[in-house]
Amino acid sequence: MIPQGGTIQPDTEVVERLDQPSLTYRLNLEEGTLSGQIDGLEAIKQAVAKVLQTRRFEHLIYSSDYGHELYDVIGRDPLWAREQAGVGKAKAFPLWDGPGTVKVVLLDNEMRSPAPSIVEAVQKYIDPTMDGMGEGAAPVGSVVTVAGAVEVPVNIEVQVTLLDGAGLDGVQQAIEMGVRQYLKDLAMTDPLVRYNRIANVILDIPEVIDYEVLTINGGTESILIEPEAVAVLGTVTVR
Repeated sequence: MIPQGGTIQPDTEVVERLDQPSLTYRLNLEEGTLSGQIDGLEAIKQAVAKVLQTRRFEHLIYSSDYGHELYDVIGRDPLWAREQAGVGKAKAFPLWDGPGTVKVVLLDNEMRSPAPSIVEAVQKYIDPTMDGMGEGAAPVGSVVTVAGAVEVPVNIEVQVTLLDGAGLDGVQQAIEMGVRQYLKDLAMTDPLVRYNRIANVILDIPEVIDYEVLTINGGTESILIEPEAVAVLGTVTVR
């Protein structure tokens, strides 16, 4: 924040403002070509984009102050974000909102979206100012946004044939336990909730002889989970 107001003392040295030249070549970053010239704000934007796409210390033509250290973030072990209590898994998405940006998506220890307080604590630890100044664990030049995974409920309906004397309540509890563990194992590992795997969970219950009319979220196909989301158990209806 820029300070407002204030009084200039009589012995204060007044420094005259001097605008630095910004006229430069126009760089097409997508095609790798030069064409024409740009000046002012557009030239500044281009300079920032160029800095954020240049690895620091890698090119002798640039000084040690030029470039980024995002390679310290990209591909880094998830423990980088899991050093905060309550974080079970984390996944980084580099360049998610343009050059120099990284999004870190979190799960709690139950493989669900963590509480807002946990997300806030991790954001404060990694990049509290979100301005690329390296105030947290993130290196200079990277702007990190932390968010909880988006939960996608998996609702199951199934009609089963049971052994004599078996009850639906116990079978439903067994299905819930088995599917919940299956979804935990999938989290940030496999994006596909497989129809056949849920069917196997049901058939592995000793009291179940067979099943029919199994639907997952109203259908009979596997469900693809988006990269920033996590599948969680929704409702289970057993007939």
